[in-house]
Amino acid sequence: MELVQTVTSDRMRLDGAWQLARGEATNAAILLHGVGGNFYSSGLLSHLSNSLHQLGWSVLRANTRGHDLVSLAQIGGRFRWEGAAFETVSRCVRDIAAWLEFLRDRGVGWPVVVGHSLGALKAVYAAAHDPSATPRAIVALSPPRLSYSAFMEGPERESFSETINRAQQAVRQGRATELLTVKTPFPLLISAGSYLDKYGPDENYNIERFAASVRCPVLYVYGEIELATGGTPFANIVPSLRNLPHQGPPPEFATVPGADHFYASRYCEVSSVVTAWMTSRVKDRT
Repeated sequence: MELVQTVTSDRMRLDGAWQLARGEATNAAILLHGVGGNFYSSGLLSHLSNSLHQLGWSVLRANTRGHDLVSLAQIGGRFRWEGAAFETVSRCVRDIAAWLEFLRDRGVGWPVVVGHSLGALKAVYAAAHDPSATPRAIVALSPPRLSYSAFMEGPERESFSETINRAQQAVRQGRATELLTVKTPFPLLISAGSYLDKYGPDENYNIERFAASVRCPVLYVYGEIELATGGTPFANIVPSLRNLPHQGPPPEFATVPGADHFYASRYCEVSSVVTAWMTSRVKDRT
């Protein structure tokens, strides 16, 4: 395994770990972490990485600029706060495009992107908005629905509305980087500006608004428990995504029995689903 770096179009350095397949590399995958994660700490992505490598895939476990809760990013020799607490999610397009270019420079070819949670949402968002950030295929593990209107109509509406108001007030007063402790949709320390970016009225990252624009093959995977008890971000999300007017190949869907959002104790099951789909859809690197 090799520790590697890439630099985005806006000059942000990102780190990752590259594991080249034994023998001649024919297929490659990029694995993206979720909120506050990173390339080295996810048990789920580690298990997926090992499973794919054993099947002859080269694997890149990659940071996005939203790695860790808070990180100090290096941008053209200067530093600024980034991480989950400060990120603007739409900039993930630059991150994914940079990693795709990194692999092209290594002669690897056209990889599959596998993302979990917000990493899955980023993979779909990037492919929907920029051809340079479109991979060969996407495996989206539990991408949530980040919908202001859905939260305002859901059981969390009082807590959500109060938090939105706090964030809006902070931004109006020029305190967009002020950190808020929030409870909805889950406990998190996040800046006012980033909270509005992710969950505000503009619905920038409501997956139902852009998933249909993806033109590469997509497999959506969810946990059985997550769909039943995951609340607003996952309520009826499978039929909603399935019924969109997709511009590319119709997406495929899989549910992992007994799995929650993190696939705890179900790593083997989700790895089997993912590797079977990837090996059946991606025959070679051409």
